[in-house]
Amino acid sequence: MTNDRTVTASTKMNSTANGVSGTTISVGVPGNIRTLNLEGSDWTAGDVLKYAELEHSGYEIRINGSPARLDSLIRNSDNLLLFRKLVGN
Repeated sequence: MTNDRTVTASTKMNSTANGVSGTTISVGVPGNIRTLNLEGSDWTAGDVLKYAELEHSGYEIRINGSPARLDSLIRNSDNLLLFRKLVGN
């Protein structure tokens, strides 16, 4: 299986990488968040987590603070964070 998408880690908030329009987002868990420059604009939360090599099992997915699913679309400047699921009585 060949993948034609490009992802690079960066500390710059810029939606254009090497002259190619893309999507810049913050992704991670609280205390370990990084900025990614993604080529293109048709990314889902699941795509981003896979390319960022983040395991989502046992975590709640949130985009800009709102609950999200793996098939939720990512837009430029979104914050995709994983929070530990809380288990109550």
